[in-house]
Amino acid sequence: MLVLLTLGALAPAVQAQDDLEPQTITFSYDQADNLTSRSEGVDDVVTVEPLPPDASGRNRPASIGGLPLAWDGNGNLVQKGDLHFGYDFRNRLTEVRTSAGDLLASYAYDYRNRRVRQDLGTMVLETRWMDWQPTETYVDGVLSARRTYGNSLDELVTLERDLDLNGDFETVLHPIYDQTGNLALVSGQDGKPIERYSYDPYGQQRIFVDAIRPTIEQVLVADSMVLVEVSEGILPDPVLQGIQSGAIELRDVATDTALPLTPLDPVEHLHREQLGFSLETAPAAGSEMLLSFAPETLTDFFLNRPTAPIEISFAWPATNGPVYDTHAPEVVEVAYSDSALRVTFSELVDPDTAAPTIRVASMVTQWAVSASDPYQLVSAAPVPPGTHPLVITTDLTDLSGAALAKPFTLTLAVPPEPSLQIAYRKPDPRRVPTSAVGNLIGYHGLDRDPVTGFIYMRNRYYDPAMGRFITPDPLGYVDGPSQYAFARNSPVVFGDPLGLESADISRRQRDLSAIGIESLDAHRASAAFGRTVGRGVILGSGARLQALSQLPVDLLKQNPIALTARLGLAGRDTLRDLLECASNPGYCVEMEVSRASNYASNTSLERKAFDAGSFGTDFVLAAVTGRAATVAEEAAGAARLFRRVEPFEDVGSRIVPGEVTYRTPASRHLAQRVSQNTLAKELNTVVEPGVDMAADVAAINAGRGLRSGETFLINGRTYGTHDGVLFPISGPGFHQLSRPSFKALGVFNKFGNSSAATEILNNMGISTQERAAALKVWEQLQ
Repeated sequence: MLVLLTLGALAPAVQAQDDLEPQTITFSYDQADNLTSRSEGVDDVVTVEPLPPDASGRNRPASIGGLPLAWDGNGNLVQKGDLHFGYDFRNRLTEVRTSAGDLLASYAYDYRNRRVRQDLGTMVLETRWMDWQPTETYVDGVLSARRTYGNSLDELVTLERDLDLNGDFETVLHPIYDQTGNLALVSGQDGKPIERYSYDPYGQQRIFVDAIRPTIEQVLVADSMVLVEVSEGILPDPVLQGIQSGAIELRDVATDTALPLTPLDPVEHLHREQLGFSLETAPAAGSEMLLSFAPETLTDFFLNRPTAPIEISFAWPATNGPVYDTHAPEVVEVAYSDSALRVTFSELVDPDTAAPTIRVASMVTQWAVSASDPYQLVSAAPVPPGTHPLVITTDLTDLSGAALAKPFTLTLAVPPEPSLQIAYRKPDPRRVPTSAVGNLIGYHGLDRDPVTGFIYMRNRYYDPAMGRFITPDPLGYVDGPSQYAFARNSPVVFGDPLGLESADISRRQRDLSAIGIESLDAHRASAAFGRTVGRGVILGSGARLQALSQLPVDLLKQNPIALTARLGLAGRDTLRDLLECASNPGYCVEMEVSRASNYASNTSLERKAFDAGSFGTDFVLAAVTGRAATVAEEAAGAARLFRRVEPFEDVGSRIVPGEVTYRTPASRHLAQRVSQNTLAKELNTVVEPGVDMAADVAAINAGRGLRSGETFLINGRTYGTHDGVLFPISGPGFHQLSRPSFKALGVFNKFGNSSAATEILNNMGISTQERAAALKVWEQLQ
C-alpha cells in the first residue's frame, strides 16, 4: 500500500537555520550554589550526570557521573577516575598520571603563571607568549602554530598551522566566534567552513566535519506537490533564490515550459531535509517532466555543493508516490511512549511490509504511520515492560520497493511506565571525536588540554565536565561562596579568561556604545580606527590620521577612558596626543601602535625596539614619529611615548594611570608581622623584608609596568587589586602559603624553630609538608 501524501500528513515544518544536533542542557543547584547535577538531551536522548558534593563543605563534588574525585589539603583536584594530578607549591598543575603511575603529561610555567611547556608522551610542546596571549607553539623545537589576534584577549583572526612540521604553514584557519566568545567554526582562506563546533553552557565541545556534497536521494509526487528528499540539511536562502532566478526548475518537456513553483517550508528530519514545491495545477498523468537544480541551490552548512547541475527526468504519475529513488531506507530512531514502540526511518516506508519484518521478541503486531510524523511507524500492540530483542529484517521496503539497507537489531529495556524515551538514534555522521586540523581552541576562545580535557584559563584549569575549576581561586571568594565556581555559574553572561575573577562578556559592547562608535559614519569610523591587529594598529597612514582629526573633539573628550580602551592606547600622554591630533591636524604625529612577538614581521623598528630592551621580551609598543632620522631614534621615541601601564582587553576594568591611586598592601602580607592571630585565608602571599612594596606601588600609580585586567607586573612581581588596595601574588621575595602553612609561620615567628613550636604545631594538626613551607620562609627572615 502506498501512503497518501498530503500537506497535512507531513511532519511539522521547521525552517532550517542550523543543522547541528539540538541540545537541551539542564543543571541543578543546592542552596549553597553547589552544582549538584547536569543532564544533557541531544534530540531527546537524555543523559543525567550526578555531581554529589563531598563532605568538605567547599562546594566541590565527590564524583561525576559515578567517576570518583579526590582533593588534596590545598583544595586541588588530585584524582578523576583513572587520572591522577600533581601540583607544585603554587598549586599549578604539573603532571598527570594513570592509577598505575604512568606519566601521561607534565607542564611547566613561567613566573607569571603562563604555561610555557607541555610534555605529552614523546612530544614536547612549547608556547611563546606576548603578555597574556599565546602567539607561537613549537613541537619538539619546530614552529608548528602561529596566532594573530583581533580586538579581544582571546579573539583570533588567523591561526596558521604546520601539521607535518616541514617549515611551511600549509593550513591557515580563520576562526569565527559566537556572541559568548566560543569558537563556532574555523574556515579556510576561501571562507569555506572546515570545522564547526557546539557547546553545552559549561563548555563541553562537539566537533563537526563535513566534506560530503549534498545530493538528492528521492523525489515524490503528492497531488500538486513535488517533495524532494535531500541527503542532509541545506541553507534555505539559496533555495528561495533558486526558485526566483530559475536555478531550480520543473519543466514540461513536451511543451518546453517551466512550471511556476511555490516553495513550501522545508521539513527537517534527522540529518536530512525534505524540500517541497507546490504547483498551481498538477500536470496530466504521463507528462514527461525535467526537475533541475543548479549546484549553488543545494548548499549545505559547510558550503559544500554538487559539482554539476542535478537533472531528474520522470513521468508525472497517476497516483501519489516516488518517481525517483537512489537510496535504501535506514532505521534512524527507535523510541517508546504510551507503551507503544515507534520506529523512524530515513525515508517513507510501506507499512504493509512492516508486520512480518519488525518483531519485538516473538510478538507479531500491525504497524501504522504516525499521525504526527510520516517517517515513523507505531506499533498497534503495546510493548510490555522488560528486556526484549528488536529485529527488523531487509524485507521491509520503502514506497519505491527498495529494501532496508541492512538488518537492524537492538535490545530494548522498557520501563514499567514509559514516557517518551529514546532507545536508539543514528549518530550524526559529521560528528568526530577530535579536530581534523589539530585545533584545540574552543570554549570562550581558550585552549583545551588534549590529555585531561581541561580548559587552560591561564592561572587555573577549568573542567567543563564538572563545570568548575580544579583548584581554588587564588583571589579567594571574589566570585561568591565557591572558590571553584566558573563565571558565577552564568557562563553565557560572564567569562573568566585569566582564571581569577569573572568578567561581564557583554561589557565591551556597552563601552563602545558609550563613546558613540556605533553612531559614527561607517567610512569615517573604519578610516579612523584602521585595521585591527591585537590591541592593534591604531593610527597608521596619514589618511587614517586625517579621518580621525575629523571626529568631534567633544566625542573624544566625553569618554576618554573608554576611547583609550577601544583604541588600545596606553597612558595619559597618548590620549593627550590623540586629542591634539583631532583638534589640530598640523600638530599630528603619525603614531603606529604595533604589536610584536617572536613571530612578527620583524621590521627593523621592531628589532631595534627589542634590542633597546625597553619592554623586555614579551611585547613591543612602538611609535613611529615620522621625524626621526634613524630607526634607532624611532625606537627610542616609542619607549618615551608608550612606557605606560598596558591596557587589558576587558575595557570595563581599564584605568588610565593617575585616575586611581592604589594603596600599599596590608601589613598581614609582611612575613615578619605574621602572628598566630593574623587572619589566614585559603591561600596567602607573604613578603620578605627586603621587598620595597611601597616603591612598586608608587611605580604602578605613575603608570609604569604592565597591566592585565586587575593584575599588575612591576619589577618582576605580580600584584592584584581589590577595592583600591594592591595585594601581592607572586614574584621575587613573595611566598605563597596555604592556610596551615600561614598559621605555622605565625608560630615560628613567636617561638622560633623550637620544641615548643613543634608541640604547638602537633596540637594544631599541621602536616610536615605544611610546616616545611612555613619554615623555609621563616629562615629567610633570620
